[in-house]
Amino acid sequence: MKLPLHIARNLLALCEPACKIPASAMKHAIVTKMIEDGVVEKMQISKSKSYLYLKNISLLAAYLQNNFGIYALTEYIAGLEDPQLSRSDAVAISGDSKLKAIRTFKGFVVNSFEPVS
Repeated sequence: MKLPLHIARNLLALCEPACKIPASAMKHAIVTKMIEDGVVEKMQISKSKSYLYLKNISLLAAYLQNNFGIYALTEYIAGLEDPQLSRSDAVAISGDSKLKAIRTFKGFVVNSFEPVS
């Protein structure tokens, strides 16, 4: 499973000191797993309002490296936003050559019974 771009951006924002993000902005199975693993902390304000924050940034970096192969979150975000990302760049960023869907064959195939000029 790859880390979605909007979750990566929110995690990068959480790396700022004393930053808290509403839990509704980070609804994803990956974030739920991070909360269960203790990487991201959840602060319940009321019955329907909660915030997510980080206690330890280095724990997040180790978690991303071990589970997703992401060594630098800023480079990962820049790589996902880059439309010209090559497979070798994707491997360098996240250890996954299929980080982005890259079409090797441009166009479409047409079968015909007679030659097309």
